[in-house]
Amino acid sequence: VEGVASVDESAITGESAPVIRESGGDRSAVTGGTKVLSDRVVIKITTKPGETFIDRMINLVEGASRQKTPNEIAL
Repeated sequence: VEGVASVDESAITGESAPVIRESGGDRSAVTGGTKVLSDRVVIKITTKPGETFIDRMINLVEGASRQKTPNEIAL
């Protein structure tokens, strides 16, 4: 990451407050699917296509099985 920016990660984390992303340290990672709200940031993509955080979340949701509710069983 190069630069400093305020980033909206609410679509990923559910957190309504924007976070600061800047080079170095634990605040340098920028997740795909987030939105830069102010300033400018340059990033380097290090994850291969199909292996992103969003891809992993989609695979978890698609692979999850849901148990039927008692009402569904009774029907």
